[in-house]
Amino acid sequence: DAFVARISVSPMILLNTHCPQVLHPKFENLAIRKKYKEFITSIYSQDEQALYNFCKRNNAQYLIYDWAFFIPDDKDSVRYVGGKVPFISQETIAARLHFCDSRLRYFKPVYRNSSFIVFKVGESEEEVTPSLFAYSPVYDPALFLKKTTYIEIHARVMMILFFTMQPQ
Repeated sequence: DAFVARISVSPMILLNTHCPQVLHPKFENLAIRKKYKEFITSIYSQDEQALYNFCKRNNAQYLIYDWAFFIPDDKDSVRYVGGKVPFISQETIAARLHFCDSRLRYFKPVYRNSSFIVFKVGESEEEVTPSLFAYSPVYDPALFLKKTTYIEIHARVMMILFFTMQPQ
C-alpha cells in the first residue's frame, strides 16, 4: 500500500516498510516539486476534498501525519512553506488531522504515537475515536486553545517537545 508523508519522513518509512512512497527527497526533480507544492497547499487549506483528491490521484492508501505539520513555525518548518506562520487556523486540514477532528470524512486514524498519526485514506462512515490511542500532550487540544497568546502556546509547545523527546 502506498503512503504520503513529508519528504523528510518518507525515506524512513520506505526503508522499514518497503511500501511505495508518493513523495521522495529527490527535490531536484520538477515533478516531485510540483507534487510537494500540491500536497502542502492541500494540507494547509480548509478543503479536505483537495487532500483526498491528491491522495487518490497518487494512489496513496495511507497518510503519515507528523506533528511537524502543526507545531514548528520557524523558517525551516513545513508551516512556513505552507504560509501558516505565525498563526494557523483550527480549520486547516493540518490542524484537523493533528487533533483527529471527528468531522474528517476521508482520513481515519489507525495508529498514533507521540510523533506520528497514520490515517487510512478513503470514505468511511466510522466515527473518529482519538480516545483509543494513548494520551500524548502533543495532540491535546486543550493545550492549543485560541484564547491563549502566541507566546503562551510557544512556551507550552517547547515544554511538550522537551518532555516527549526524553528517552523512555
